[in-house]
Amino acid sequence: MNPNEALHIIDHMGVALRCNRERAATIFLNDSEGLPTILPIVFDPTYKNHHKAAWIVEIIAERDLHLLYSFLGIFASHVSVVKKDSAVRSLAKICRWIALRYVNQKEKLILDALSISDVLKIVEVGFDWMIGPYPVAPKAYTMDTLYAFGSLDHPDLKWVHDSLKDVILQQIQKGSPGFQNHGEKILGKIGVGS
Repeated sequence: MNPNEALHIIDHMGVALRCNRERAATIFLNDSEGLPTILPIVFDPTYKNHHKAAWIVEIIAERDLHLLYSFLGIFASHVSVVKKDSAVRSLAKICRWIALRYVNQKEKLILDALSISDVLKIVEVGFDWMIGPYPVAPKAYTMDTLYAFGSLDHPDLKWVHDSLKDVILQQIQKGSPGFQNHGEKILGKIGVGS
């Protein structure tokens, strides 16, 4: 698949209905060059439909996160360029899956694919999403991501839970009921009541 074919698929996939996203993801999954072709599109915020590319990559990751492993360094290095709400939602969900799989540490493949430097890039963008003007869904996914990575026994990540606690406490009173509910759960896991 070449970039023009990928852009054509993305531009003509339709609205965010699950069936449209599934159909497009299947096309990319059935082509050995599908994933390497679509990732640069996800991380090109100048392209008007880069959010649709993010939707497709979300479906691919949901089906088989292993397919992203060889691209995790690229993913971590570029995830911060995405600002559009619907793209951030998909990427925040992928970050959550990555974090949970990484923290589980039963898979050597993901441990080899994602360096602590990459983890820190995902943590940094996570805090940007937490304090940014994003809806509750990406913030809830991000709370899970930050909690998971903050649970790692690594000196570069010791600060994450304290910073996450501070951000949640700053936003919880004015947050939506969904934010408040999820924030309370994360605070409870950290060992703090709001």
